[in-house]
Amino acid sequence: MNNIYIGQNIKKFRTKNNVTQEKLADYLSVSYQAVSKWERNEAYPDITTLPALARFFNTTTDELLGVDHDMYEVEIKDFLEENNRLHSEGEERKFRELSHSMYQKYPNDFRVIKCYMWDIFYDPDYDYDNHHNLPDWRTIHAEELIPLCEKILADCVDDQIRFSAIDLLIMIYTGLKEYDKALEYANRYPNPMQYEKFGYIFDEKDPEMGQYYYQFNFISTVSSMFAPLGFARYRLNNPKKIIKLYKTAIDFYIGIFEEGNLGNHNWSVARFHDFIAEQHISLGEYDDAITNINIAADYYIAHDATPDGYKYKSLMTDRLTYNKLDVWKCKGSWCDWQIGHYTSEKMFDPLRGDKRFEAVLEKLKG
Repeated sequence: MNNIYIGQNIKKFRTKNNVTQEKLADYLSVSYQAVSKWERNEAYPDITTLPALARFFNTTTDELLGVDHDMYEVEIKDFLEENNRLHSEGEERKFRELSHSMYQKYPNDFRVIKCYMWDIFYDPDYDYDNHHNLPDWRTIHAEELIPLCEKILADCVDDQIRFSAIDLLIMIYTGLKEYDKALEYANRYPNPMQYEKFGYIFDEKDPEMGQYYYQFNFISTVSSMFAPLGFARYRLNNPKKIIKLYKTAIDFYIGIFEEGNLGNHNWSVARFHDFIAEQHISLGEYDDAITNINIAADYYIAHDATPDGYKYKSLMTDRLTYNKLDVWKCKGSWCDWQIGHYTSEKMFDPLRGDKRFEAVLEKLKG
């Protein structure tokens, strides 16, 4: 045993992972004084303790003992690259064999465990085309995979690997029809990501509810696109391209929600028309600007008129209901807000005195 380095390495890994001597001692069923002595090189851990130490710190016994870490990392890096290459080339049996051999060699490296788990989860020997009289394909390796996933969740600090294990557990327990267990793991995801997982589970447990979650997740994704699209006008510095961008965005929104069925998203389409109007003003194209402001006003009016409990009707939204959020209520009507915006912002000065612009303001007043 490399007595020079093992104490230093235990302390290094413990402090790196923000673990107290007491917590490490509890995990190993030893006293915290024993851990303290190891770190001061006054005593050394029993050789049978090394695998547990390595597992706790997500490392190898070689690294704990001070064996060349660089060589180990090079081998792991080469494995990950080769595994990705074999995946990209569809060499199923080869990447499964590679993962298996590396897992046998490094059973405590979570990067290796992650690859190994997913490589055996999709079994090339399973008859996917004639599966009706076979066990669910997601469950055939459950006995081995569930403990590996739990090991990752217990000891791994890498969130990407942890969520990968959660994904696998959700699929396995859904395949086992243990839906409550699958939902338990789905709830470990933050919002709104968990709704995608709910959709996967409920698609089998309760297909109607599954459709609701799929639609909810999809519309949440669409809603999240508004902010980056809105800020794009400050970055492109090309009015013609910005106008084209927002025309495309409008077509996209109307394509999803269908004209007259936008509900809350009337506001989004109104804002896109406003952004287009701003660009036309910058180009001196005042007629086009007023045309878009007039269209925006119609969408603002439609937004304010949308009642609580409005049920969407389009193919991608027909399980969803619109409930006005407090954010809208505290601002009052968007028509009122836009009147203030149009009358106070200097960018609209070139339109003042134009009867068509004044007519838009009157329309917004109701």
